[in-house]
Amino acid sequence: HLDFHADMETYFDAKASLFSPDRVRTAVINIDDAHGRKLAGQTELPKILVGLDPDADMVISGIQGDVDGTRFTLTGDDVALEIAVPLMGNFNVSNAAIAATIALALGTPAEAVVRGLAAVGPIRGRMEPVSHDGGFTVLVDYAHTPDAISEVLQAGRTSATGRVIAVIGAAGDRDRDKRALMGAAAVRFADVTIITSDNPRTEDPGVIAEEVKRGADAVPGSTARVIVDRRDAIFHAVKQARSGDIVLILGKGHEQGIEIHGETHPFDDRLVAAEALTSRGLQPR
Repeated sequence: HLDFHADMETYFDAKASLFSPDRVRTAVINIDDAHGRKLAGQTELPKILVGLDPDADMVISGIQGDVDGTRFTLTGDDVALEIAVPLMGNFNVSNAAIAATIALALGTPAEAVVRGLAAVGPIRGRMEPVSHDGGFTVLVDYAHTPDAISEVLQAGRTSATGRVIAVIGAAGDRDRDKRALMGAAAVRFADVTIITSDNPRTEDPGVIAEEVKRGADAVPGSTARVIVDRRDAIFHAVKQARSGDIVLILGKGHEQGIEIHGETHPFDDRLVAAEALTSRGLQPR
């Protein structure tokens, strides 16, 4: 969102403006990052603090996860919930813990909270699986910033028994400073990094990809390669996946088109990944 806010502090101020007495009765705040702790320190609202920090009001502990989802315990003064959510990654643990705490604060019975989180379906374009009958995992995610790429790939790392294969690309006519950082983030957490096109808009997609690759190449041991055509990149990633691997196709998520010079051309990462699986003789489900 730094395309729309000048810097992180401006972005923080925009979000913090929601936490005012005319808008909110109770603030439920994740204190596992610096901005959450800053918000907790400055709000005048009654607050419930959530996080891994043992001093939180609602403490997250015992996180265990795999490609099928994540399990953890959420403990407060008078409640202890054993939560299983069919979503990968510690960031989804944080999201689930915040949602659970809000629901409890609104008077939802604990049993209903646990049932509700267990019934969550795949979120379109957010660690969304492209299911098939092979022995590896294919996921599509909207991650398109250095931090988001790091979080998603680390989630893949903790769940994979094999390699993490990443397909990433940076958008055109947007924050250029993040491109090299995206490349660096990818090669730090993926075993295989394929850099491709992602909504080039009015820019040359090859030039954008090389800017991402410069960041990747600055990391010792990088083997990142550029395949500018996004379809070819996805097919290449899926073709080399082996049992236990996780293929993460990042950047577009739920989007169904690629923007090029003012026109949107049909393109859906999920459908292209399914085609790539079919080309291997695997049956998407």
